Amino acid sequence: MVFAGEHSQASDNLFRDLSRLVSSAPCFEPYVAATTKRALHLCTPRDLREGKRPARELASSASLVIDARPTTGLAGRGPAAFMTLFDELAHLGVDTARSADELYEAAVPALDQFGVDGLIVQASSPASQLGKFYASYRAALALNDDDTPKDPTMLTVQLPSWALYEDWELTNLPGGLSMLPDGPNFARIDKPALVYGDAMRRAEVANRSVFAVERRAQWRTSMNSFLDADVVDAVFAPHNGTVLAMQQHGRLGTEYVVHVDPAENRANFAIVVAHAGARDDRDLPHVIVDAIHVLKPADFADGRIDQVKGFQLIQRLIAAFAPVVVTFDQYQSALSIEMLRAWCDTQSLPRRPQIFEETATAPHNYRVASMFKSAAQLGLVHAPRHDLARLELLHLQEHDGKVDPPSFGPIRTADIADALFEVTTRLVGQDLDKWHQLDNLPLGMSQAGGLPLAGTSSPTAESLQWPTPSGGLSSVRGRSGRGMPARGRHWR
Repeated sequence: MVFAGEHSQASDNLFRDLSRLVSSAPCFEPYVAATTKRALHLCTPRDLREGKRPARELASSASLVIDARPTTGLAGRGPAAFMTLFDELAHLGVDTARSADELYEAAVPALDQFGVDGLIVQASSPASQLGKFYASYRAALALNDDDTPKDPTMLTVQLPSWALYEDWELTNLPGGLSMLPDGPNFARIDKPALVYGDAMRRAEVANRSVFAVERRAQWRTSMNSFLDADVVDAVFAPHNGTVLAMQQHGRLGTEYVVHVDPAENRANFAIVVAHAGARDDRDLPHVIVDAIHVLKPADFADGRIDQVKGFQLIQRLIAAFAPVVVTFDQYQSALSIEMLRAWCDTQSLPRRPQIFEETATAPHNYRVASMFKSAAQLGLVHAPRHDLARLELLHLQEHDGKVDPPSFGPIRTADIADALFEVTTRLVGQDLDKWHQLDNLPLGMSQAGGLPLAGTSSPTAESLQWPTPSGGLSSVRGRSGRGMPARGRHWR
């Protein structure tokens, strides 16, 4: 059984290749009974012993059928199969988890009668790190503590598109190029079907993220990724040759900002502390993240975040860093804000922070997300290594002017990411607005391949373009500005 996103795709691509291979092979010639656009009928040796003669276009004489099927749960049910093939499985159900997973689970039981001889083939360009294809890829690479494979019945091959045609010249050697020690030979190749040449290089420079997925067989975090992986990784890379570490307290003379994204049971309680670092040769300040804290519902016995512990954590951070500003997401924050203001009145703090709520409207949310993206592309954001923060940024998706986490999969939160957006906008927002205005560029524009990183000259308007909204793999298995009030915000 061969499955693909559309019935026509199943018959036009992987099935057609398989049908041509079998029907043209001399070893199968005695067994071919009938060929159609969506099915190949074969007789078995038993059919021949029972007197059934394979006659072309006589499908009724064949016991074995290789056919193309639509991607429905029912399409894989019923007949026993010795091999199931999935074409472009990574691209099935990119907006929901159901279609690819349900199709796979419905089709695979058909292999049960063949035991260890059953074969599953998944062939696809990699697409996003979500869904059944990525899960199979990870399972095939999983190792035990002694570096032995957890599932030795799985094999994964990952190649850029042109790698299949490398060394094609060897087919022209005297005597040819043998497929196996005893032959037969590969057919002579006059020229490769694909090479990494000048056209490929231009395509890669024009859109590195798309090229990495479609040509280099590299995984994308999601089909509508808001941030490129290299931009995210640069946030957590060493800054000026130094690996950043989480800080326990601040330094006198440094102005810190804090953003709190509170939650109770459906999301995480996240807090980020940051300050503005030195300006670079573009006169742009850098954002230095000092601390990232997160409380998760799973960390508490009843599955609900202890709000008292969250409040006490905020108190400790205010005492340790003496921030100039503490902002809150609007979720159940009014009481916490009033209590913190009252608490600060009783403390001997080097400075008394301004504590207020940021109203999370859709335009505000998109603006701060775009501000972070622009700052990160410019190499202005630097943070200590934090696995969840990195994963949240990698998995953010852009849909219809909104930036949200996926609705399914291992990462479904964006609380730390939201806090990073807020502190970044507060620390460098005004500077970035002015920088873009000087270049006559709207916020969020990005150069093909990314804006220049810190220390490089600013891009020209001609070198920029509007951002888009935001090879192959084969898996085979044998079974706003710093400290300044803004209109509409609540200041004390």
